[in-house]
Amino acid sequence: MTSHAGYGRELRYIRVANTIRQSIENGSYPPGARLPAQHQLAAQQGVAFNTLRQALDLLDEQGYVIRRVGRGTYAAVPDLRQGSVLVLAFDARVSDALVSLLPAGDWEIASTAAQREAITLLATKSFSLVFACMSSRDAAAFETLAAIRSRGIEVPTVIVSPDITIDAVNRVLGLGPGVFLRAPIDRPQALQTLRLFARPRQRPTPSRN
Repeated sequence: MTSHAGYGRELRYIRVANTIRQSIENGSYPPGARLPAQHQLAAQQGVAFNTLRQALDLLDEQGYVIRRVGRGTYAAVPDLRQGSVLVLAFDARVSDALVSLLPAGDWEIASTAAQREAITLLATKSFSLVFACMSSRDAAAFETLAAIRSRGIEVPTVIVSPDITIDAVNRVLGLGPGVFLRAPIDRPQALQTLRLFARPRQRPTPSRN
């Protein structure tokens, strides 16, 4: 019989990391605040010390904590590496709402509803993510997605639609991998989607002075 003990431990440290990250994001531990001592934090989370250390290792990699030897662990907010997002605005109302939710200060955002312009942009510029705002009945949208894939352009694509149908899902998946969100989406959904495709900037090495 296969043991799931290791899998359980892995899920536990990820759960703890997510709980601490949420406390940082909601201001319970504001940036710069010192977190409780590790043994105290482990007790608060109801986990073993080693599980907490794994959770803090993950948060350190993600940029949510900074460890200072002999001084403790401090909350931080990671900087997102600026990327480029292309919004295929087949449904103007959906795309306008989506663009208003995206953090323009961290991401360069381009938008078009024209097939030729979309292909040119994707062929000449590196995009981190494509949002295709479309109706499941929009033939032009499917034609554009097919034209993009036929040229071997592989960019993570999120379909944002107010009327996702099984037929539409099958048609899109027939063209390549895709993620589906039902419109309207809110800001947390938009930010979570970006977070999946963004990496924290490398923090500079602390000065030894």
